[in-house]
Amino acid sequence: MEVYQNGSTDATPLEFALRYAAMGWLVFPVFSAKDGVCTCEDGRHCKKKPAKHPRTNHGFKAAVTETKKIRRWWRNHPDDNVAIRTGAESNLVVIDVDGPDGKRAMVDLPRELGALPAGPVVQTANGWHLYFQHPGGYIKSLQNHVLGIDIRGDKGYVVAPPSIHISGERYTWHVSPDEVAPPVLPDAWRDWLPYGTDVTQKAQKPPKSPKTPECSESPECSEVKAGGRHHASADRQSTKKDVEGIIEQTLPTGPRQRHRQIFRFVLRIKAIPELADLPADDLQEHVEKWHRAAKKHIRTKDFEATWADFVFAWEECRGGNPMTALFEQAIASTPPKAAVEKYGEHSRRTRLVKVCRALQQREGDQPFFLSTRQAAELLEVSPKHASRWLKRLTADGFLQLVRKGSLAGRLAAEFRYTGED
Repeated sequence: MEVYQNGSTDATPLEFALRYAAMGWLVFPVFSAKDGVCTCEDGRHCKKKPAKHPRTNHGFKAAVTETKKIRRWWRNHPDDNVAIRTGAESNLVVIDVDGPDGKRAMVDLPRELGALPAGPVVQTANGWHLYFQHPGGYIKSLQNHVLGIDIRGDKGYVVAPPSIHISGERYTWHVSPDEVAPPVLPDAWRDWLPYGTDVTQKAQKPPKSPKTPECSESPECSEVKAGGRHHASADRQSTKKDVEGIIEQTLPTGPRQRHRQIFRFVLRIKAIPELADLPADDLQEHVEKWHRAAKKHIRTKDFEATWADFVFAWEECRGGNPMTALFEQAIASTPPKAAVEKYGEHSRRTRLVKVCRALQQREGDQPFFLSTRQAAELLEVSPKHASRWLKRLTADGFLQLVRKGSLAGRLAAEFRYTGED
């Protein structure tokens, strides 16, 4: 099939959809545009994504490569736009460059991350779609990953040629997949992608093992059961040890520190997955241990005062990651000149410098806690990359490591920000 380019072919949306499916890309129909109006039943009053929202009941989840279903969809609605599901299912990640901001970013980013390999490129109404192979892991579909650049990864989709934008412009292949297949992203660009966790997969229960009637009499079964008890016991011991470390590291060293140190205690407990979602009452034993250890350094000896402070802080943090507001404020701030010169204005390492600076400002002259896991979640990278970047910031003089955390990231490290403001 001749691929649509600059209006040079009369190929239909159905022909394009079948071509994409033949390449292993999952497709589904979305509403189109006619005379600047979405073709859905809401027409000019469409409040979804005009000429971009799915016709299928289950959205991108309905996407298939099955020829019979694709023909049926476009037989019923031959003018529908074509959408391609991105993510691991189609082995695709698409970088969506939109408007002047996105185009400026795509000038700056290659200077920092290196050149992108040539691959399929779609010209959209406002920019470009750049197609690449999915690098593995879970890649978030994210708007404004960098100002003007969206990422279409897992649980996402893109509108593809020969679709019509609400403006009347047609999506066209500037470089078609018939000319060059989606390439592999270089390492620096893979690190730049927004990694995350598929929460729906996380929520799925593992399949139950079939029951074996003789299992209870089997020596092997007894060993498995004993191993299971040992594993659970080991997990509890590990959590207990983590909490003991947190207590030691968050104790006040003098009067007028109780409120701040309790909040730091809460932040650290929140970083332990087994404890993060428990009600406050289930943690009273740990708070009592903290209070006993802190008693000699605080003026208010009554445990009820400490408990009230803990419950307030725990409930305040219950709605989500308490670092989020600080992170957003830090990102909006002007980056240190030295970080921009070293890493570039759009680098996530520069973001990390701004976050560390904000954490230090919050803590005053005290060191601040930051775990590899927290840094990874905030920057949407893997813990391995977050750990590497924290080491890099320390080596480059932006941070001083006061106390190491655990390798698993369950105990946060302590740092001081030593860069310029």
